[in-house]
Amino acid sequence: MKISKNNIAFSTIRAKMIRSRKTKGGGFYNTSKTNNSVKARAATLAQKNAAMAQSGRRKSTASSMLEETRSNYTAMKSAAEDVQSYLGHLLSTKEGSLFQKAEESKDTSGIVSEIKSFVEDYNKMVRKMTSEGGAVNELYVRQLKGLVVSNRSKLENIGITEDKNGLLTIDREKLESADLEKLKNVFQGEDSFASKVAEKVKKIEENAQTNLNSLNSATYSSLLANYGSSGSKYNFLA
Repeated sequence: MKISKNNIAFSTIRAKMIRSRKTKGGGFYNTSKTNNSVKARAATLAQKNAAMAQSGRRKSTASSMLEETRSNYTAMKSAAEDVQSYLGHLLSTKEGSLFQKAEESKDTSGIVSEIKSFVEDYNKMVRKMTSEGGAVNELYVRQLKGLVVSNRSKLENIGITEDKNGLLTIDREKLESADLEKLKNVFQGEDSFASKVAEKVKKIEENAQTNLNSLNSATYSSLLANYGSSGSKYNFLA
């Protein structure tokens, strides 16, 4: 049988094509299967990357919330301390106290200035409690509102009222012109508005400090856990 050069060339090319498609184990490459495998690996990697990114976002969100809570309680505690300080000055009956000086000089400007500072920090404290929320903070806000309601007429007599959010507002002209007896009715005496608020604000300060301690403890524990996890590769066996 006579074999032409064309037939030989065709056979050679065909053989090369077959060899190029064979695997080392004798099988044939499946182009479709290889592409699917690559796509599957790519999809798996994409899912892992998405999960890692999502985990990072969750950690970032949790960290932001933690810092916001810490900031709220820090500001709450600071405002509560200032409120107690102002009320302490107003409640004092010692020699050289604000009310004693006012009685001697017939000038209430020192008392009025202290009341304005008290109202400013009282409102800061209430805002932080409202912003942070939670059963305890909400309870304290309601109790403060109750004290305002029970002393409403006395407070209004010196130009202090409460808005719907539990914040105090001042009619400056009315406050500055209020006589000494009206001011005493609110800010002097064991059963006065000032005395009751001071007692409540002391508890608010203590609660804020307790929460800060808990937050700091939780943060420290988290740092230790992360250190133990990330630092495990440095633990060597003897």
